Amino acid sequence: MLKQLAESKKHHPVRPLLLTLAQFALAAAIFLQHDWSRDNHVANLLVVAGVAVMIWATISMGTKTLTVSPTPRQSASLKTTGAYRWMRHPMYSALLTASAGCAFAPPRLSIITCWLGLLGVLMLKIKFEEKLLRKRFPEYTEYQAKTSMLIPLLL
Repeated sequence: MLKQLAESKKHHPVRPLLLTLAQFALAAAIFLQHDWSRDNHVANLLVVAGVAVMIWATISMGTKTLTVSPTPRQSASLKTTGAYRWMRHPMYSALLTASAGCAFAPPRLSIITCWLGLLGVLMLKIKFEEKLLRKRFPEYTEYQAKTSMLIPLLL
């Protein structure tokens, strides 16, 4: 984690850390507020789907280059296979899917508010991350043009 912070300070010392902390705080607020005792098939399906995509994305990325920071590791290479063939940010998509199950099934205003905040934080994180990826990998612009951001074939 310290190495990631040192690498991120080369660009913007505070922004990656704040975005990551906000992401984890909002995700925790969503999952901790959810009533896990209720048998809600829609919520369970979304959580399981999100976890499945997260596992697929982790395997696709590989654990040596995986990071929670929007700043890519020095050892990173551009991944365009596996989950990354279908979406540029499958980990964020997985988190939004799983947390949507908690926020919208059944809907609770406090959790929906946190989910919308999480969506906003992840969009800022994506904007920051993609700027760095375009600088680091010239081929990222082409990949960005042909690959969905979060939802395959849509967004």
